[in-house]
Amino acid sequence: MSDDVTVLIFETSTRAAYSPFRGQIGFGTAEPPVTARFFGRQMKSGDVVRHATQLGRHDLQRAARSGIISFKASSMLNQTFATPGLARALLALDHCVADLLVAWGSRANGKRNSANSPSS
Repeated sequence: MSDDVTVLIFETSTRAAYSPFRGQIGFGTAEPPVTARFFGRQMKSGDVVRHATQLGRHDLQRAARSGIISFKASSMLNQTFATPGLARALLALDHCVADLLVAWGSRANGKRNSANSPSS
């Protein structure tokens, strides 16, 4: 199971979306930013651009600790979001994953119930 999530950022814009491009993901002033790869796409309406990137668990935890996350790439992208409640959401997801592993037969327990596993 992967801890990566895809983040989609929608902006009202008529400028053309170029894909892929590099930018930075920031976590306020307490943590250094990380370089990320973004994929931009002009939506069919022509006035909305969708940007996508991947965030790993470590970066999600950094955003939860700092209370803020920003996505920047020169003139292509400049958005900042508050992350209240992200730590609680990550904890809830951890509990869901733990329940699924029990239901499917956890590898940690040395057994695997392939009939209930989505990988079978």
